[in-house]
Amino acid sequence: MSSTTAAVAAVSRSELLRTLHDRTALFFALVLPVVLIGMSAVLFGGDSGVDLAVVDPSGLVVVELEENPAVTVIRYDDADELERDVRTGRAAAGLVVTETDDGGLGGRFLNDPTRQGTDPARFASRDALRQVAAFDATVDALQELRGLDLEEAQAAATQVRDLPAITVESTQVGTEQTESQDARSYSSLGNLVLFMFINSMAIGGQLVAARQLGVIRRSLAAPVSAVDLAAGFVVARMVFALLQAGLILVVGAVFFDVDWGDPVAVVSVVFVFAVVCAAAGLILGTVAKSPEQAPAIGVPVSIAFAMLGGCMWPLFIVPDTVRRVGHLTPHAWAVDGLVEVVFDGGSVGSIGAELAVLAAFAVVLSLIAARSLRRLTTV
Repeated sequence: MSSTTAAVAAVSRSELLRTLHDRTALFFALVLPVVLIGMSAVLFGGDSGVDLAVVDPSGLVVVELEENPAVTVIRYDDADELERDVRTGRAAAGLVVTETDDGGLGGRFLNDPTRQGTDPARFASRDALRQVAAFDATVDALQELRGLDLEEAQAAATQVRDLPAITVESTQVGTEQTESQDARSYSSLGNLVLFMFINSMAIGGQLVAARQLGVIRRSLAAPVSAVDLAAGFVVARMVFALLQAGLILVVGAVFFDVDWGDPVAVVSVVFVFAVVCAAAGLILGTVAKSPEQAPAIGVPVSIAFAMLGGCMWPLFIVPDTVRRVGHLTPHAWAVDGLVEVVFDGGSVGSIGAELAVLAAFAVVLSLIAARSLRRLTTV
């Protein structure tokens, strides 16, 4: 091993050990991303249907609902109890079946307007009521037009209702995932990009502390050049970002059923983005005046970039102007690349544009960081 390589390795090892002894950095790097991904799994997990509490004295609507895979029916006997459980969050949504003035059946749908994901229950309730109304209308028509008695009309209407339904085949473009898997996958890749950057910025305060404590001056007194010192800082932050990314990738795949797609493509995006993160963190560390100022600046900037870059919601839902502004950040290009790989089965070739833009960010930010560090080490 050459003296230069040994010096870079020594500086990198020292910086990594300093980071690993920082409990706050470890919490944000290792614990918080996993917690957030886990929360998304709880919120969007489970494909057995939305829980729907039902009070149905007739017993007809609940039978239709129990055949609908979009909902999981929970039978209630008391409407007040159902309403209380919906209001307190114990039930996602509720349906109280009532009798209309003309003897038909109607319904009162209940849900908390602040709670997401209850639309399937609403649609299922509407469809079930329509099915029962259509059945009753068919029975009445058969009695009136064919002269059948009630029992005969009901038997004939049942035969009509049991005819095979017209089906429409649904094909998902890209990799086959359920809606809940899609939500978990997007949350995982968004948190991957968010936390790689935010932690690289936050630990920029360590460089400020090293300056104030004279670590840099003492390091330069050893057989370590300014270039070795700068390279060591860069490598340490890259390794930390890659370790964090590896944790999120493994946790997402093993515990939350995230299919990351082509591993070469994912690693390519993660590696180039790690360079971006390391360079950005070093730039912040050279300009911040105190160790506390680095995270005070870096965290809000990171969150703003994450919001603009699509880490927290898909960019296709925002206005075009916001989307264009978002692509001024490296986050948007990293998210675009990961979305292409995870959801559309993309490869390195299909994300060439995203990798090229990320590489440009990495080169520009690295040059700025190197110049800032050179100025810092020659003072």
